[in-house]
Amino acid sequence: MVGESGTAAAALPLCFQVVIVTHEPLTKVGPVLASLAQAATDRFHVVVLTGAQSPGPSDDLGPRVTVAGFPGESVFHLRSRIPELTTSAEWAVILEDHNLVAPDWADRLLETLLAQPPEVAVLIGAATNDQSTDPWSYANFLSVLGFHWWPSLHAPLEPLGFNIAFRRSRLPARRFELGAYEVEFMPGLMPLARGSTTFPVDHRQVRLFPGVLAYHWANGRVTGAFMRRFVDSGFLKVLSHGLNAALFRQMRLRRLLRTHPRRGELPRGSLVRVQMLAVAHAFGAVFGGLFGAGRAPWELE
Repeated sequence: MVGESGTAAAALPLCFQVVIVTHEPLTKVGPVLASLAQAATDRFHVVVLTGAQSPGPSDDLGPRVTVAGFPGESVFHLRSRIPELTTSAEWAVILEDHNLVAPDWADRLLETLLAQPPEVAVLIGAATNDQSTDPWSYANFLSVLGFHWWPSLHAPLEPLGFNIAFRRSRLPARRFELGAYEVEFMPGLMPLARGSTTFPVDHRQVRLFPGVLAYHWANGRVTGAFMRRFVDSGFLKVLSHGLNAALFRQMRLRRLLRTHPRRGELPRGSLVRVQMLAVAHAFGAVFGGLFGAGRAPWELE
């Protein structure tokens, strides 16, 4: 199913396309679409990729929005389709369904993209955690986005799942193999990446104990399975990734969090919770490297 909400978007002088990935009905992306509709610029278009079995009506989402439905697909399957569905702008920008942007986010992003020199192939933004502030949700946020926690942006920059823009010219002509976007394409572009704090996105994702441990284990399982398939060093790379996730990355993250401007917001025990999630991810990666992804892709958003 592919539905177009209006025809005006096709005539816009596009600079970027926003790709929002979800395996849930379109109501899940209603808040972010409402914010994007308030942008002053008309130099972007929105493509919603949904794997929902019943996504719901798409005819009232506005002239900037196209909906592409692939019932039953996980977010990883949906992201593999990005080359097929981003064809008319210089940049592709990825968002997730649990993101919320400010009304002027697209305007600030446009200004930043237009300022990039040709050698920059990837622009990586920052993230806030203004709503999901219970202890385990905060740990979930920090585990993934600690190095990109606004107003700071620290090396090493990581290929985020959202608020990341890359030049369309870098995309292959055809759909990615499953997992290649996450473990080949995006990591391969990181030497040509630049970070910016000018267009942060709020990450709104509630994760409670003990389910949050299973969530990070599933994320690790998918990562390990994809690494085993696409990285030349195979299972050795999986083991290296697990060790880095549970130890070396945690050491860097602790140093960062102890000096972060917003460290006073953190619930007591945050570093311990983040470490627990890192260990869950590492064990999941080893399991995925040995036994494959299984149903884990469908357990993630």
